[in-house]
Amino acid sequence: MVYFYILLHYLTISQYFLENLNFSIILGKVYRETRRQNMNISTQIGLKIKEMRTLQKMTQEELSKGIVNRSFISQLEKGMVSPSIETLDKLALRLNCSISYLIGQSERNSAHEQLNISSLLDNIESYLNDSLIDKGKKAFESLSGEWIERMNTYEKGKYFWVKARLKWFEGDYQEAEVTTQKAIDLLEDQYSNHLGKLYNFLGMISFRLKKIEESFTSFSTALYYTHQFPSDYNLKVETYLNMGVYHTHLKEYQSAAFYLKKALEDAESHSSLYKLGEIQMTLGITYKNLRSFDLAIQSYLHAEEIFKINHNNEQLAGVYFNLGLLFREKNNIKKSTAYFTEAKEIFCSLANNEQAIKCDVQIIKNYLLEGSHLKAYDLWLPIETEVNNGYDQLLLKGIFHLDSYKRNKDHNELLQSVVFFKQALHFTDDLNHKLDLQKHVHTYFLKKGLFEEAKEILSQL
Repeated sequence: MVYFYILLHYLTISQYFLENLNFSIILGKVYRETRRQNMNISTQIGLKIKEMRTLQKMTQEELSKGIVNRSFISQLEKGMVSPSIETLDKLALRLNCSISYLIGQSERNSAHEQLNISSLLDNIESYLNDSLIDKGKKAFESLSGEWIERMNTYEKGKYFWVKARLKWFEGDYQEAEVTTQKAIDLLEDQYSNHLGKLYNFLGMISFRLKKIEESFTSFSTALYYTHQFPSDYNLKVETYLNMGVYHTHLKEYQSAAFYLKKALEDAESHSSLYKLGEIQMTLGITYKNLRSFDLAIQSYLHAEEIFKINHNNEQLAGVYFNLGLLFREKNNIKKSTAYFTEAKEIFCSLANNEQAIKCDVQIIKNYLLEGSHLKAYDLWLPIETEVNNGYDQLLLKGIFHLDSYKRNKDHNELLQSVVFFKQALHFTDDLNHKLDLQKHVHTYFLKKGLFEEAKEILSQL
């Protein structure tokens, strides 16, 4: 009780102080004097901090990061040390509560009541934006049914939004779709400034579920909101990018280039890196399919710069892989192999064996184009059974059987080669694969005078 009366006395200090001094100064004096009079406040603060931290499933390490060391938090929660007012303010901010709650002066005595739910949802969204999925999921799981009941309409909408994103990361696209629609239904009357990003997300889900028409409807609706809220440049960039991806998927490359250029223009005019790497990569794909290889290379080199800044190694490896394809199209095999090798090294460092093998397949193709058949075969042998791309596996088997025929003149090897080429042809409906196979037939059959065998393969195109 002594502590309470002392604290009450300082909180009811004269009007002059309340009007002319910063509240944080007064609070600091209250805090220091109370601590001087009664050291039990350290124990109380420690208990409050532990309560709020545990409630949000936050570790001591996570709470302390960038503020104090972990051992200080441990001692603080045991009442063994007292924080400065500055440290306490930073801890309160990270715990999504007020400093007055931690020193026992908040009228909201329950930790559930004290928690700033909107701030916690913002934090979860930030975790997801930074690909810290486990941290986001952990924080989200701390939201109990009791908290959900206390949420206002905006908070409920945001709650469903972050839940939908978590479902997306889990691969549960059906549930993500349903949950996103719930968020839209809650926010559409009063909070329409948030609907653009929700419709963009709904479009991405529909796209993943192969609901192509629904995807276009959602992206078009998001486009409507870019006109309603023209100052939201991130919304514009994301919507134009999604429209570009959509048209790229439909092989409508001129339309895709139109939207992607608009996305690029908005991002660059506001010096924003938001989605800039993805825009440049998609532009690279679009230009490649328009046979504008120099423009495609330029786009990928811009993407490389961005992903290096962001330390996004997986995307960077994708850039190098595509640059390898592009330089091969320009018959610069040496540079192509160098890029595939760089991509492979990154994928290996990320323990992504599947993508590393895809790089090996492309390097093998380059060795064959250079006439280095022995090097190609040596690289092929250890990965032959691990190649997941059926087209590439059948094509390379056909090439190596043909190579064996040329060395040994075993006619069975030639027949087997033709079989593998035909199987590769029937394995895929992809136009690029068929064009690729035609090139290989020209290189390995027609140029070697194997006209009948070439005719047998090409007749089935």
